Amino acid sequence: MADMLNVAQQTISDRLKAMGKIQKCGKWVPHELNERQMENRKNTCEILLQRHERKSVLYRIVTGDEKWIYFKNPKWRKSWVNPGQPSASTAKPDRFGKKAMLCVWWDQKGVVYYELLKPGETVNTSRYKQQMIDLNNALIEKRPEWARRHGKVILLHDNAPAHKAKSVQDTIKVLGWELLPHPPYSPDLAPSDYHLFSSMGHALAEQRFDSYAEVENWVSDWFASKEEHFYWHGCPVMVVTEENVRKIEKLVLADRRIKLWQIAEELQISKEQVGEIIHKHMSMKKISARWVPKMLTPFDKQRRLQTRVHAMDEKRRKAAEEIQGSKVGIEAYGDNFLG
Repeated sequence: MADMLNVAQQTISDRLKAMGKIQKCGKWVPHELNERQMENRKNTCEILLQRHERKSVLYRIVTGDEKWIYFKNPKWRKSWVNPGQPSASTAKPDRFGKKAMLCVWWDQKGVVYYELLKPGETVNTSRYKQQMIDLNNALIEKRPEWARRHGKVILLHDNAPAHKAKSVQDTIKVLGWELLPHPPYSPDLAPSDYHLFSSMGHALAEQRFDSYAEVENWVSDWFASKEEHFYWHGCPVMVVTEENVRKIEKLVLADRRIKLWQIAEELQISKEQVGEIIHKHMSMKKISARWVPKMLTPFDKQRRLQTRVHAMDEKRRKAAEEIQGSKVGIEAYGDNFLG
């Protein structure tokens, strides 16, 4: 429409919104939950929220899932419709067409480990067990800070048969990891589904691959193109709580030279999250290896004024003593000279 009317695309979009239209993208909806599954989902969410309120563990989460990468990908169709109206249908990729399965695990910093299976290969129990071992090796190499942390890795994955197999569960237990409860049929609670794969799906629209090598190169380039903040926004980061701000403020005031990693260890959150709280929510910055407020509080201003007044008084007193000493010296010299 923008080309036909020779106007900017944003102008068309603004006008359609003014007409009350909304843009919808055709998509597949999750499995419809029964009452028991909905109750299980509600209970799981409440348990996780209560745990987070007691002590944040979100920075310890490593999440993973699988996604089919099709060699021929149709374009997702968007349409402007009135609220409540269905969107235009979107053709689903040919399930029998050529495809490769992507297995990926990531955290707030980025991709930790991924594996692109060859066409025709899928994840079974033995493969997933090996993938857990490979993931652990990748964590040791890419996240060496885990060796210093007291908390263990919290793994978030879905309830696929290979994930729930006893041998896999035993391997996870041997690695010392914790499994995060995940209610069935809840892709909106899985960061891989609602963030990572959603973004990747849009990038794959209308992509055509002629070989496995092309798919492999595309996946590698796509991961490399994403900066850390992309993964940061995809994982839960609810650590900016009033309690954490209060704790960090207490630690900083007790020791102005305290390091970010020391605060992170004390609060069991990431160093980046500590930095965000200090800079954005406490308005502090570091000068000459000391944390100082960017904006002084009334108390700080009063204390600063008193310190300066005291310093000026002390300077005047010393000056007066020097002048008085000089007068005494001159008078003594005069008496001696006249005598």
